[in-house]
Amino acid sequence: MTFKRVVVPYEGGALSEDALRLACDLARNGTRVTAVYVVRTPPSMPIGAEGASEEVGREMLKRAEAIGRELGANVETYLAKAPEVAEGINETAATQDADAIVMSLRHKHAPGETLVLSHTASRILRHAPCRVLITYSHNESP
Repeated sequence: MTFKRVVVPYEGGALSEDALRLACDLARNGTRVTAVYVVRTPPSMPIGAEGASEEVGREMLKRAEAIGRELGANVETYLAKAPEVAEGINETAATQDADAIVMSLRHKHAPGETLVLSHTASRILRHAPCRVLITYSHNESP
């Protein structure tokens, strides 16, 4: 299976970095990779109050670009604004005409236990405009 463009939710943690590294592996086959950081803008937030979050997002996206360079991939970045993270990810995937979203799971579970998805992961899966690839490592901490 080949992808033309994938979107990776990126917030700078070990798990999102794992998903970004997987996406960069796909880039070796010509896939375009976009790392997206979502700044939450709930309706109750005063106008302009998201400025500090935007600066954090820009710094995280610089890190995503550096990881891409380290792996020999061109990682494009996008700072999205949305009331909820899942909405921002899905809107970005739709706008970018992505073939897939590559994301990591945040919740650990013991072998044999039922895997429970976070609210955000569940909403991404239910409303994604494309395929969703999920990476999960038993060795990573959430």
